[in-house]
Amino acid sequence: MKKVIAYSALLAISYFIALIAQIPAGYLYQQLVPKKMPVIITHLEGSLWSGQAQQLQYQDIKLGPIQWHINWQPLLSGKIGYHLTWQMNKQKSSADITADQHQNIWIKDLQSQIPLTTLSPLLKSMGLKLSGSVYIDMPEIHIHARKLITASGLIETHPTNIHAQQEIKLGRMLIKVDNQKDNINAKLTSDSKITDIRSNTRLKPSGQFRTTGSIKSLNPQSPLNNMISMMGKPNKEGRINFVFSGRLPRL
Repeated sequence: MKKVIAYSALLAISYFIALIAQIPAGYLYQQLVPKKMPVIITHLEGSLWSGQAQQLQYQDIKLGPIQWHINWQPLLSGKIGYHLTWQMNKQKSSADITADQHQNIWIKDLQSQIPLTTLSPLLKSMGLKLSGSVYIDMPEIHIHARKLITASGLIETHPTNIHAQQEIKLGRMLIKVDNQKDNINAKLTSDSKITDIRSNTRLKPSGQFRTTGSIKSLNPQSPLNNMISMMGKPNKEGRINFVFSGRLPRL
């Protein structure tokens, strides 16, 4: 008798979930996404199970088209998860994203390629532009209450070009990200024939970060050499040390 009751309850729960999952994605978007949240989704089709959208825009970042399919395993622990695929500038990306009711978001197996021009607005005040590609391979990311808690993986930029008065080629830059105690550690190295850059960044869950590093000019004829010399005096190895800190905005 107990088994019958258990199976009946499981069947009822499964039917209830299946019923909810058939609700159109457009209706769920209107009801669940806060109107003040800077997210715009166009041509939304499908349901909670699976669907697609022509474009998703979050602030100045545009992704699309986007497709999603539900992952069943997170449902067993009271979470909801999806396998997502999307494009940005015709480059395909994918990730498994899981969320719970406590403002936790877990991103696994993120593989993406985005143009470096996406980061150009960060350098606009300096009169600089970027070109090239960013390759992202992040097995694990955890976000809580829009704050980055943990992350691990590799970020590579290649080629890495800065456009000032003329193009400056910085070659390949590699950032290795891992977790150390309560901080996220990001180590950057480069293999440019113009500059040798080494830096280490520690990021706290609060968003505060501190970067220490050094840079060395490898080509005295490069236009970048004048910019480097303005950063300070080189040490015995010809390297100029730098330190800067700040706070990242919430995601």
